[in-house]
Amino acid sequence: MALGSDTGRALDAVNEILESVGEFPISTLQNLASSGVTIAERAMKFLERASTRIQAMGWPENTAYAVSKTSGNIGSAALAAQAAGADSHRTIVVRDNGGTPELYDVNAGAVLTGSAIIDLVTEIDFDNCSISLQDLITKTAKQDFQRRIQGNPQADQAIAQEMMMADRKTIRHNPQKMNRMFPNTSGIFGAAPQQDEERG
Repeated sequence: MALGSDTGRALDAVNEILESVGEFPISTLQNLASSGVTIAERAMKFLERASTRIQAMGWPENTAYAVSKTSGNIGSAALAAQAAGADSHRTIVVRDNGGTPELYDVNAGAVLTGSAIIDLVTEIDFDNCSISLQDLITKTAKQDFQRRIQGNPQADQAIAQEMMMADRKTIRHNPQKMNRMFPNTSGIFGAAPQQDEERG
């Protein structure tokens, strides 16, 4: 997963993660291996993991709505899918097949044959995410990192509050605009999205 360049926000995100355990910031992401063992490399790995996991929930910026796809042309960055349009009555998901994503037709109990209309969630570069989604990803990685490296309960509570605020600010799918059911339409911490009040 590409985090982005040093001119983007990925470097700042890695430094925020490092600062959560009292480490000094770094000046570049170049030559860092996410499989490495330095503290900076570990922080980068935590950010990569959080980016993939959070993006898999599906957000406006990484979801293609109502596209016709076959199992073989969803791309290597596919994370999740949901049947849409004329196929909305079906249950179609993304499964991993030896590192290659494929569409699985749950109703048929087999890999999708032919094409289907789906909402497709793909992993995008961290720097291409919205600012609010970047913040949620960073706060998630920051909490995981602090828990694994330091395990400070007081710090954990503070970061959890930051995560809640970031979660509430992140823009989600709007079912009302498209008259469709979408996953991930409200915060994971139970905060209901605000709706426009009806005018009498």
